[in-house]
Amino acid sequence: MYFEDKATVFKMLDLALTDDITPANTMYMVVRVARNLDDHTLLYEWLSKNKDALLAKMPDYHVSRMPEFVSTTCSAENLEMANAFYAPISETYQGMARGVEIMQDESQQCMRLKSAFQADFNAFLN
Repeated sequence: MYFEDKATVFKMLDLALTDDITPANTMYMVVRVARNLDDHTLLYEWLSKNKDALLAKMPDYHVSRMPEFVSTTCSAENLEMANAFYAPISETYQGMARGVEIMQDESQQCMRLKSAFQADFNAFLN
């Protein structure tokens, strides 16, 4: 499944808030959209508008781990958006601050590896 237009991205994310998706599967829907997008601008636009409804629907154990599953990235721009999104709420939800730390560590590691090996990988593909 591949999509990047705003209408489809928002439709998929809106589906996560419906009764058709169980609370335990809500985060999976958001993760699926996030992993589909190279640029997370639309993701954070939607999250900013719907964070209260999303966080209220998800079980607490998913809320605390949301940053590491939804927002771990290999892009400095996406990480910057993630940090801006979680900064005002990470201390509000039990365990979320740790999820943010994990997201940051995993993202930084990915960016370091990408920087170190991307040229070799590109050469291998060509």
